[in-house]
Amino acid sequence: MQLKNHPFLYVSLTLNALVVFPLTILLLIVKPERMVEVYGPDSEARRILASIYFAIGVASVAAMFRRGDNMINMAFPIFYLQIIYKIMTAFTVGFPNPVVISNVAISAFHMMTMFLVVQQQKANQEGSVEEEKEHPQEAT
Repeated sequence: MQLKNHPFLYVSLTLNALVVFPLTILLLIVKPERMVEVYGPDSEARRILASIYFAIGVASVAAMFRRGDNMINMAFPIFYLQIIYKIMTAFTVGFPNPVVISNVAISAFHMMTMFLVVQQQKANQEGSVEEEKEHPQEAT
């Protein structure tokens, strides 16, 4: 039985793409002054960060084309890594920084998505067990 993915899974993956692709362009190509205020001057470290952002976007888009457990198996590691590094920025950079604020908000959203997906999986498993009890298959 193919499980239908929770809609928040698509929303989280779409959120990643909508945030990181424009951000990558701003960091690597446009380089507006506001980016210097928030991310510091253009540097190798900032370009590495933009590359990581881009990889998150590509992986998120690729995950959107998976179904069932394949989508979850691809999306959850992306979310885990994002949650860890984004929460770490609160301690390494500090809260007045707008990047930290958005990082914490996105992390909270991904945590909520993961919670809802796990709850849906549990409900689906419980439903399958109940269905098996009601309609046991005959041995052949």
